Amino acid sequence: MAGEEDRGDGDPVSVVTVRVQYLEDTDPFACANFPEPRRAPTCSLDGALPLGAQIPALHRLLAAPLKLEDCALQVSPSGYYLDPELSLEEQREMLESFYEEISKGRKPTLILRTQLSVRVNAILEKLYGSSGPELRRSLFSLKQIFQEDKDLVPEFVHSEGLSCLIRVGAAADHNYQSYILRALGQLMLFVDGMLGVVAHSETVQWLYTLCASVSRLVVKTALKLLLVFVEYSESNAPLLIRAVNSVASSTGSLPWANLVSILEEKNGADPELLVYTVTLINKTLAALPDQDSFYDVTDALEQQGMEALVQRHLGASGTDFDLRTQLVLYENALRLEDGDIEEAAAGGRRERRKPSSEEGKRSRRSLEGGGCPVRPSEPGPAGPAAGRTGPASPRTGPLSPGDPASSPGDPSSVVISTYSAGPALSTSLAPKPAGPASGLCTSVNLFPAISVGPSADSSSERSVYKARFLENVAAAETEKQAALAQGRAETLAGAMADEADGHPDTRELWGSPEPGPAPRTPQSPVPRGLLRAQRSLEPEPKVPLAPPSPKAEPIQEFPIRVPKLCIGDLDFSDLGEDEDEDMLNVEAVEVVKGVPPPPPPLPA
Repeated sequence: MAGEEDRGDGDPVSVVTVRVQYLEDTDPFACANFPEPRRAPTCSLDGALPLGAQIPALHRLLAAPLKLEDCALQVSPSGYYLDPELSLEEQREMLESFYEEISKGRKPTLILRTQLSVRVNAILEKLYGSSGPELRRSLFSLKQIFQEDKDLVPEFVHSEGLSCLIRVGAAADHNYQSYILRALGQLMLFVDGMLGVVAHSETVQWLYTLCASVSRLVVKTALKLLLVFVEYSESNAPLLIRAVNSVASSTGSLPWANLVSILEEKNGADPELLVYTVTLINKTLAALPDQDSFYDVTDALEQQGMEALVQRHLGASGTDFDLRTQLVLYENALRLEDGDIEEAAAGGRRERRKPSSEEGKRSRRSLEGGGCPVRPSEPGPAGPAAGRTGPASPRTGPLSPGDPASSPGDPSSVVISTYSAGPALSTSLAPKPAGPASGLCTSVNLFPAISVGPSADSSSERSVYKARFLENVAAAETEKQAALAQGRAETLAGAMADEADGHPDTRELWGSPEPGPAPRTPQSPVPRGLLRAQRSLEPEPKVPLAPPSPKAEPIQEFPIRVPKLCIGDLDFSDLGEDEDEDMLNVEAVEVVKGVPPPPPPLPA
């Protein structure tokens, strides 16, 4: 029991009664499992004196077969080693459970054993100096030694024990390497052991080198330890990359070649190895803070055919589910960093890394494939000019066959889509090859689309096209006057039949403009005469015309209408692009019904 005695100068003296035993551990690989003697004797210790001064008395009491200068005291069962240069009172904060036992009237136990530094030196000497079966037994017991006495771990790391393991493992076969990896894994379970590995880059390099071993057990254990290393802290991922690059530069191989070799299954198929390998790659990429490091790793992998390996494993029917998940995670991480997707899958990085420059970087795969695929400007149904729009047009690319704006069933959308707010007319008037959309080509050729680029002869060509347009309108109105004189009242029935067939009413096309890619830009007011003409026009059956000769330009007559105005009522001085667009709407209706529009009559 702990008591207090008077020294004679008035200061009380604390006395602690404990049980003592010794443990024969001079040879760490032949250490006894139980302390001696089984019935522990009791003794009193002065709490104010340094423990180093009281150890000789305990050594005599126990008759321990240990060297006195190598002895230390360990608290049981906590395993805490007492500092021989300090007294019990000076270590009271670290001995809470020890003094709690004393306060309850119990006698805690102290173990007399060999100091940690001496035992670690004995381990290192045994590993360096033995070979054959003796070395194998020592390596096999090393994990258990670290497991039973965790205080050996920091001392082993501090005494260059990691370098000893690597040196012994580099000259040993795969069986010895497997035992060393087991011991190293036990070390990495402790904080001091992991910090020692973090500070010892040679250990990480050796683990990566073992990924190319012919032994699957060695490869699997090395991959597991690397995974533990990377998952311990995000700052360990750059250390792994540095170790990989160091091995690659020293051996003359490509970075990450050992992992790519596992994915290529050169030593046979092992789904577990594949899962560990891809998981290690994903964990490393997810922990990298910058794009440069990310693309350095992925580009090195892609250079060695990572894309083909991923596709091969994903395309195989018997691919393991975990492997498939990790491969998809790798692909999503690459696409996320390239900006092809907005959100990554579960288990990957949640957001993109900050680029090192304003324009950012892209992966090797993306650059070799041309980056983000951009659809080229292909000739549409109305020729090359149909796909070009001005700066104000919301559609800047060609219309795809599935695009609603390019559907042949909507004539107004076909014609409106060829217009924009550009300043110049296109000069592309070459005849188009015969095809399903030949009628549309004729309509657009008569009134071509606006080109984005300026033209040198745009002003003269515009006047010629406008004159032709005015002549076409005049000829159409003259024919409508002739039809009115003949009194063809059956046009109303024709209009009703057209509406029953599903054709849009011409009045709707004129009166309510369809929303097209290019917004209407009111440049001049609509004449009152044209408004009356729009309200009076009604659809009627079309009269088929003879096909045009190949030498002469195709000629088409406008259908006969029943207008309610005279040609003199129209004023064409303020005719602008809005009226051009409306006229095109009428022609689009005719084109869909199979009658090609005529060219303007030649001036006399």
